[in-house]
Amino acid sequence: MNGFILIFYSYALFIISSQISGLGTEEAELFYVTASKSLNEYLDHEVNPCDNFYKFSCGKWIKTQQNIYGSREGIIVDNSLINFNKFIDEFREGKLNDQSKAINNIYNLRRRCNELPEAEIAKCRTRITRNIRTRSMESGAFKKSEDMAARIKEEFKLLIDEKKDIFDEETRNNFLFKLDKMKFKMESPYHNPSYLRFMESCYENVTREFDSKPIHYVLDYSRNLEKNLLKNADITPFCRKQLLRTDEFINYYVYANAQYNMIKNSFSINLDCLNEPSFSVYYPMSLNYGYLGFTIGHEITHAFDNERYNLTINSDNKNKFNVTQMSVKNLEEKVKCFVEQYGMQKESVTNININGILTLNENIADNGGLKLTHRAYMKWLQSNGGKDLRVPGFEKFTNEQLFFISYGRTFCEYKSENMLENQIKTGKHTPAEIRTNVALSNYKPFSDAFNCPVYSKMNPKDAHNFRKDNLWVLEKINLEKLYKETASRSLSEYLNFSVNPCNNFYKFSCGKWIKTQQRIYRSGSDTIFSIHKINFYKLVDGNIFVVLLHLLSEFKKRKLNGESKVVNTIYNLQKECEKLSESRIVDCQLEILNYGKYALSSIHIKRSKLKSEKNGDYDIIEDMIVRIKEEFRLLIDEKKDIFDEETRNYFKFKLNKIKFKRMFGKPNFFNITSMENCYENIRINYNDHIANFLRNIKYYKALSVKDGDDFKSCRGKIFQPDMLMYCSDALNEPSFSLYYPMSLNYGHLGFTIAHEMTHAFDSGNYNRTLKDNNKNKLNITQMSIKNFEKKIDCFVKQYGMQKESITNKNVNGFNTLAENIADNGGVKLAHRAYMKWLQSNGGKDIRVPGFEKFTKEQLFFISSGRSYCEFRSKQIWKKK
Repeated sequence: MNGFILIFYSYALFIISSQISGLGTEEAELFYVTASKSLNEYLDHEVNPCDNFYKFSCGKWIKTQQNIYGSREGIIVDNSLINFNKFIDEFREGKLNDQSKAINNIYNLRRRCNELPEAEIAKCRTRITRNIRTRSMESGAFKKSEDMAARIKEEFKLLIDEKKDIFDEETRNNFLFKLDKMKFKMESPYHNPSYLRFMESCYENVTREFDSKPIHYVLDYSRNLEKNLLKNADITPFCRKQLLRTDEFINYYVYANAQYNMIKNSFSINLDCLNEPSFSVYYPMSLNYGYLGFTIGHEITHAFDNERYNLTINSDNKNKFNVTQMSVKNLEEKVKCFVEQYGMQKESVTNININGILTLNENIADNGGLKLTHRAYMKWLQSNGGKDLRVPGFEKFTNEQLFFISYGRTFCEYKSENMLENQIKTGKHTPAEIRTNVALSNYKPFSDAFNCPVYSKMNPKDAHNFRKDNLWVLEKINLEKLYKETASRSLSEYLNFSVNPCNNFYKFSCGKWIKTQQRIYRSGSDTIFSIHKINFYKLVDGNIFVVLLHLLSEFKKRKLNGESKVVNTIYNLQKECEKLSESRIVDCQLEILNYGKYALSSIHIKRSKLKSEKNGDYDIIEDMIVRIKEEFRLLIDEKKDIFDEETRNYFKFKLNKIKFKRMFGKPNFFNITSMENCYENIRINYNDHIANFLRNIKYYKALSVKDGDDFKSCRGKIFQPDMLMYCSDALNEPSFSLYYPMSLNYGHLGFTIAHEMTHAFDSGNYNRTLKDNNKNKLNITQMSIKNFEKKIDCFVKQYGMQKESITNKNVNGFNTLAENIADNGGVKLAHRAYMKWLQSNGGKDIRVPGFEKFTKEQLFFISSGRSYCEFRSKQIWKKK
């Protein structure tokens, strides 16, 4: 009943807050039970937090609402209504009658609804009690929220400075200026004693007309409220305004609410945000930051969402164009990622996809707010000596986990299906379940905190956010199927658990893979199959292997024919093989595929390059290189027993000059035009009979070998394509994957990098000068050379005593010396770099499902052990 919806909120606020001058004797008990009671009302421990964090953190609360409201239509219940509903219950029970004459009058009017027929009583009561409100304000609450806001703003400043890959310096400075000018306000416009007196008199003037009038008169009066208020001369304009705008008032000031004002460049919270479950002085700060802190971080982020990031603030006349075009373009690319990601989400009740554009601004604020607040809380925790209040009954959760649990409760809601449909079609907010889960799944510290397995629902590796390692969109591949437990599948293809790793680590880490190759190539007398060739052979042989699945399937479906006319020719030539006798078809097709390897690998390399650049592979790899180089620097300084100071200084000088190059473009294999020219200029008639074509291939291949062609020439690329394998696949499995834990990446690719770095100081290169080092041509002192040669002799002898198990021949320790030095140095450097990375990451790395019994360090060595997996026939071993 709209006529009785004024703001009792303010009156009760001051009545209650005036009674709180400090924390009383029950403080300890309140601290002990308040958070426990609150969490216990929400958490559903039957739900795995890594499967659906929203249902884990809100599940019990949702079930309670289901029991209360059932499945009828038109239901909307969320956290913002909790305290209002509690007040209504107290009002109905008459517990507030002594606090306000106005409330007492409303209570008595409600009782008079009993005069109506039974069918109308409930409707009358509802109309009269609609939206009455009271509040309480805990001591010191706003001060704590101000401190949180200051810490969150500080994190935002740091985050802006970190985003150099998106925003140039001018834009970042303007963002910092805008953030610095932003104000935090408490949105409570009517919280003074004079307004309380006004509220009482306003209601007295309205309800005076109801004295001795039947209840039907009261209801009719409320139905024509605006007209009746204008007739009443005792009703002031301000009073009339408040009575007629109550829905607006309640939404902003009564229900828990926060907002960013882009005109004033300020963000605000109302008083209900300082009440449970959003905030309590009896909560640990983990819960306060997770809920109210996130709300603050969310509103701050709105100043930089897709609609507002390039808006000037009123006082900023110095620079009307705050965001440069380059920054706008970069941000728009990130924005597309959000639109696509949320647009792929299906709401579970209605089975309708989310509108990623309509909800964009709120989704940006959710993701940004979560990150800012988590960082602010972790810094607060650090500044507090790592201590926060315990929550009895929830001791198994860390402080960080409690932060995320509190965040998870922020959007708890229970809505009927028709209300969800309406929200998806018209609302700017994503439904709560998706809103909660997607933002968390985009944020790596969450999955780390709960040890969510990679590819679990809360830790998918196709998440789109502003992290460096998660900025890709793979549209044409079924990611969940293709990348399901990538590391687990990869390891299971290699490890032979029947071998004791302390007996033969190579056969333990490569044994299963070797057996697979034995079954495939058992009859081949000249077989060489190395792990380095794996992805290319998987491509042409048709086995499913990571990203090449899509490329191969396109080739078989002729989808690559439009990408290269040579591929089209290879495809047609394979078809021509079917004209031969049945016994010759397979050999013919293999010959054609070998001939087409250069064409296919050009496409493969091109796509690998684009993928790596898009995924940010090099960001990770360059960080690995920096860490490995740093360990090498430390190692050089440790070798005082071998190298004197002059030599060590030169080694460090030489190490510092080592550059990392991206070897996709030298030679330019992925240049399709260059590849096509090679095939066109080779002297083979593609229209010739297939038998003649095969004879020509054989002739030119023999000629290429005889003339010693290398891959700098067209003939070398076409007829000796095996040389290409080593140039194309370093950033693919099993060497590296964004879906791997860093233990596997450091163990394989990290070792490879360290191996090559060590070659600069092996027996053939350690005393070589650099071209630009004219200052000192004799870089290594004689004493250092003498000491080093003693160590070299030790390596030659050790490896020379090793017998190869198939041929039973001893290894040539001298011929293999440089590689052996690089192997030993590489594994040491990569291991030290990984252990330091692990330490800097708080000891956390991604778990590998099915391999939990192995430590992170053991997984490093297992990955390193796979680096040289190979299968060779006995004849090839003898040649080697």
